[in-house]
Parts: sequence; structure tokens; C-alpha cells
Amino acid sequence: MNLREKLSEFPLGLAPLIMIGLAVASAPVALRSSAGRQPGALRFWSFAKSHYEEFQQRLPEYYAAHPDRQVEMTLNGLNVMRDKLLASFLSGTGAPDLVEMEISSVSRFFAGRPEDCGFLDLKPYMERDGLYAAAVAARYSAWSNRGRIYGAPHDIHPVVLVYRYELVEPFGDLPGEVKTWDDFVRFFQKPGILDVNRDGKRDRYALVLDQASFFHARVMALQQQEGLFNERGEVVFDGPGHRWAFDFIRRCLYDWKIAKDAPATGQDLYASLDEGEVLCAVCPDWLIGNMARDYPQLAGRLKAMPLPAVKPGGLRTSTVGGTMIGIAKQSRSPDLAWEAIKFLYYDGPSRAARFRETRILPALKTCWTNPIFSEHDGFIADPPLGRLLIQNSNVPPFYQGRYGAEAAEEESKACSVGIDATPAEGYAALKRGADRIRELMRKDRFAEN
Repeated sequence: MNLREKLSEFPLGLAPLIMIGLAVASAPVALRSSAGRQPGALRFWSFAKSHYEEFQQRLPEYYAAHPDRQVEMTLNGLNVMRDKLLASFLSGTGAPDLVEMEISSVSRFFAGRPEDCGFLDLKPYMERDGLYAAAVAARYSAWSNRGRIYGAPHDIHPVVLVYRYELVEPFGDLPGEVKTWDDFVRFFQKPGILDVNRDGKRDRYALVLDQASFFHARVMALQQQEGLFNERGEVVFDGPGHRWAFDFIRRCLYDWKIAKDAPATGQDLYASLDEGEVLCAVCPDWLIGNMARDYPQLAGRLKAMPLPAVKPGGLRTSTVGGTMIGIAKQSRSPDLAWEAIKFLYYDGPSRAARFRETRILPALKTCWTNPIFSEHDGFIADPPLGRLLIQNSNVPPFYQGRYGAEAAEEESKACSVGIDATPAEGYAALKRGADRIRELMRKDRFAEN
């Protein structure tokens, strides 16, 4: 085995290993820089441009309340920031005080023993200040590992269904008639709704379903309380929830032919809705915000409703994506960092005002009584989007485990090869991916810690 092959076995990948070397080489400079920082100075890394810009705008307010403090903010690309942070944690130098992390990357920081995690456990801070119950409890699952909460949740990202109401309503009352996905199929099999010319050919599609990614399969699996792992840390994405989602997506695409295979997000989706080629879209709150920002031509032309449930009485929402903010153990001022988190994430008026710009429902439940959430947003015609999101805020938990990133990769691989295959082949693809993660966990010498 050559050196590159040996290095490729490093569990976190080559990029963090290279950055560890750079971090160690630059450690004297980093230590001098840290020593030269003023008391009360905090370093903060973020990957989200909108968060960075918002926080920059709010810094004067923070400084007015805390004139003795200083915040140095840095905007990074997500992958670069993740690798820099891993290298900082592993080398023991160079980490910021505060960092925002995206849901797809955070599990990489849970490897090893609990005491080796580079993030502080924030649960004691939350409980001390009476803030643990202020956020949606299910949302802590994504940022927790082995009884510790490593991040305060920024959002919950409930998922709803948006639809071109002027094209749908001539055929019936979609929110009134559709309570389950079976109801959805029946509604869009009505004569003339998709076959506009009534010549046996599809002129429209009920919705987009992306079989090349995990997006829609995971949304539907989570409606059945099945994510990547369960609350005991066991791999479950080859379970009945994902199998049902595979079967339903396959039948929508190839048997009933009511769905279009296309990306779940982006300009193609927006244009398809605009042109009336697609009548509905499965949308987390952030996707509605992106659509309103990037495709204003749809303003006032969409209505929204809860997701159809898998079974009568079942969950009518789901969740996709997410962001946390955490404190690095290397921080010299963890108490000041926590105070900054409270300013950024637990200030009700600013969280409510931010909803107006992004349509992202904050995880902070105590701000939901703000009248902003009852306003029509100017993009979704009806009902008021904030009210609908709050009514569907009972999102399912999303447990990560230490192999969450690897599990998500295997889930996506299974979707890309398994949805358009036979049911047996699809189930086998899911099981192969899940078994690979089980084998990683079996070999993990810290699995029981």
C-alpha cells in the first residue's frame, strides 16, 4: 500500500488531514494572534451568506449593548469551512469561538469519544437560562449526540405543498379533497387536469419528483418517522418508510405518469410552475423563500397547503435541511459566546423580522405570536404562510449519528439506482447502503461510548 492509499484511510478524508498539517505548521502564528486578541473579542464563522449579512447588519446593535466586545465574522464556503474546522479541532488550534454548521456536515464532528467532540455541550446553558423549551424539541435531534446538544437550532424547515391555484381550482378543492398521497393521485387523475387536450397525452404534471437525489424520498420517509437513524442510533433507512417512498415515487413517474422526473429545487422547477407544466411542488420553507427571491414572476400565483399524509391521520409535514450555531471548546470566552448566541438566535423580534425576508420559520417558538406570522407575505396568495408553517411545525426528529454524512451519501446512491428499478432491486439498493453504514459502526471502537 502506497502513502496515498494509507492516507485515504483517514476516517475524515484527506482534506482535513492536509489542513491539520497546515494548522500545526501555522500554530505559533495562530497562538500569537489569539494572544493578541482583546478580552471580549469573538471569532465567528458562517457558511450562509444571508446569515452573515444579517448578523453584520445587527452588529451595531450588539456593540451598543456591549461596547467592550468585538466580533470578527468570516464567511466561508461550506465544505472549506467544515474541513478547516475539523482540522482545527483535531490539531487543537485555530478554531473560532462561534460557528454555524449545516445539517449535512455536522455528524462528522461526532466521531470518536464524546469528550473528543470539538463543540461544547450547550444543554447546560439552555437549561440554566430557561431556553431549552423555547425551541422546537424535535429539532435538537439533528444537533445532538450521546446525550449532548452541540448546537442551538436556527430553524425547523417544515415542508408544505404549493400549487398553481388558478389551474387546479377549476377541477376541485385541493386542500379539501386531498388529505393523503392516495387522495393526491386520485385528484390528479381527474379528466382534463393533466391531459388538457384530452388526447391521451400528458400536457401537465401534478408535481416534480427527483429520483436522482434523496429529497423527495426522505421527505416521505420522515413523514413515517423514518430518517437515517432512529433515536437509539440504529440505521433505519432501508426500512418500510423508504421502501414505501420508493414505490410511490416509482408509480407516480412510471405507472400513473402524473409526475415529472426533475430537480427538486432551482430555476427549472420555478419555470415549470410558471409555465403551468407542473402544478404542485413539495417545498420546505427555505425553498419558498428562494423562489420568492429568485423568481418573483410567481408572486400571488401560488397557494399552499399541508403535505398529504402517507396514511389517514398521519403526519402532514416533514423537514429538509437545517443550520445550527455552536461554541468551540477552544473558545477562551465561552460565556460571552453563549451571550452572542442568545442575541443572534433567541431574540424574538429579530427572528420574526427575518421571517419577512427569508420565509424561514425560526426554531424559537416564543416569537411565533408576533403579528408578522399572520401577514400575507405577498408571494403565497393564501393562506398566510407563517400561520401555515406554524400549524405544521410538528416536524419529525432527524437523528444523525456519527455516520450521518456517510448514511446520507448511501441514501442518495440508493435513490439514484433504486427508484426506477424493480421494487426488489430498489429495496436491495437501500439495504446495501444501510449495511455499509452498519459495518462502519460495527468496526467503530467508540461505538459504545
